[in-house]
Amino acid sequence: MIKIFFDHFPKTAGTSLHQFFTEAFGEDAVSPPLKGMRLETVLSLYRQKIVVAGHFHLHPENCLPKGYLTATILRNPRERTLSEYFYLINNVPSAGIDPVGKLIKQSTLENTLNDPIMCKRFFNPQAIHYAGLLHSTPEKLLESELLQVAKASLNLYDMVGTTELLPEFIDKLHSLSLFSNKPYLKKHNVTFNRGHYTDLPLNIQARIDELTRVDRLLWEYADETFRTKTQRMTISDLPREVTHNKIDSIAPRLEPTISENDARADHEDGSIDSVRVTIKGQSGISGFFLAGELATLRVQFRAIEDIDDLTVGYTIKHESGLHLFGINSRIFGYQLQCKAGGEYHVDFAFPIMLGLGRHLIDLLMHSGHTHLERCYFRQDKCATLEVSGFLGPFFEGIVRLMPAMTFGASGGEGRIEAIDVRTREEVFNRLGMNTPEVIDASGSMAALAGVSFIGQRERFTLGVEISNCGGQIWCGEGNRPVQLSYHWLNENGETVEHDGHRSPLPGSAVRPGQTVRADVMVEAPDRPGNHVLVISMVQEGVCWFEDRGFQPARMTIDILADPSE
Repeated sequence: MIKIFFDHFPKTAGTSLHQFFTEAFGEDAVSPPLKGMRLETVLSLYRQKIVVAGHFHLHPENCLPKGYLTATILRNPRERTLSEYFYLINNVPSAGIDPVGKLIKQSTLENTLNDPIMCKRFFNPQAIHYAGLLHSTPEKLLESELLQVAKASLNLYDMVGTTELLPEFIDKLHSLSLFSNKPYLKKHNVTFNRGHYTDLPLNIQARIDELTRVDRLLWEYADETFRTKTQRMTISDLPREVTHNKIDSIAPRLEPTISENDARADHEDGSIDSVRVTIKGQSGISGFFLAGELATLRVQFRAIEDIDDLTVGYTIKHESGLHLFGINSRIFGYQLQCKAGGEYHVDFAFPIMLGLGRHLIDLLMHSGHTHLERCYFRQDKCATLEVSGFLGPFFEGIVRLMPAMTFGASGGEGRIEAIDVRTREEVFNRLGMNTPEVIDASGSMAALAGVSFIGQRERFTLGVEISNCGGQIWCGEGNRPVQLSYHWLNENGETVEHDGHRSPLPGSAVRPGQTVRADVMVEAPDRPGNHVLVISMVQEGVCWFEDRGFQPARMTIDILADPSE
């Protein structure tokens, strides 16, 4: 039986191909629309389906099993640009959208296309996708090179078409006897209230053409390929085994995207998928961090099967290859357990005590203490951390970046829990990861300088002096670290914001009788008027220090209204 592997599954041209395939082959024979899944996992989960369809990176070195027909479809870039913009504006909720998407939702089409950040979303996305199958950094290629590599990728597919020729594409599938009764190709208006290219002012038309120049040439090539190759296919041309040996003739000219973790993919068992790694700081500088600020590394994933022993860990290396730090959830004493069908996250928050430069993060998800026992997922260089400056006196040149760890469910059906293994594994007590509860928080904090006014939602740094007047060490590491934070009150003393951003201690601990200086990262509330800023300390999961004898710093600050609102 011939099966169809459909790459770059398009929600385009108001046409639901997924519904068409479901009607042609039956619901049980078609995979759901897939996105962001590795080829190995897709095939392990949907090997029995006649149609596997989604947005993939089908690397040429990956060989499909015997009997798969590879197909892909491109869309007119002008219409795709408008569809993408208006779909984001009218159909995508603000909750959970990425920062650039939020900017686009608040901008006009003209401003979006001319803004240097927002316009990147519309810069030859189809050419970059296809070129990315054969090149690790397609966005850095010259336009002529990008087009050449993207065309080479299209040549690897058995069938290439465009959404504008979709009826003819379906006719060809039917003529190849891939389904017996040709169903009606229904139209569905996916994007509502969207404009059309010909209705736009000439300057906007010209900008769209500029951003999609390579995409339009590639789309024309796909149209030509359909007429000269796809439309001329016969039953005798259907593949018996797809190995993509065609890559041999062009491989010397291209840079393949295969990496070490691709070579190790056969060690992963497919229990985890849709893994996404992000790292955010407090400074608000996109893509860059300040030494001394608090960063949060979030690992998001979906469980395909029930897992009763999950360890999530990461390492940080300098771009030169020097290993700087590594840790995992098992070292915290947690044996994670999660149910199939759920989407989960594990967060590691740590102060960036790193020098200037670019650092790379590797991710490992496995059972037990190491990935050698059972590896669920591994990805090298899954995120980058670029340190571009210093936040006050925090930087000490150390690399003991001991984080705080939290975890939870993000969606789907399922739950995530943890067994505390510290009581049965003595090594964790020796590592000192079990931070003692702060009982005695006697001490005080004083601001080193005042702030009279600040704009809505602006971020700023305040220097403070912390005195430990009690008899207990305040530890900034381990499973329940002590950190600096703040509250915002209105002029009536009512709480406006209780849980402020966290900032790390200047060292690993503040000892009894010790006075230290630190910087606190603060974000102003979005309401104008007089407010009281209360700077305090908190032990995660235990208490706020003012509840146990601590005297926080207080100051009145006027929040100025944003003139643009």
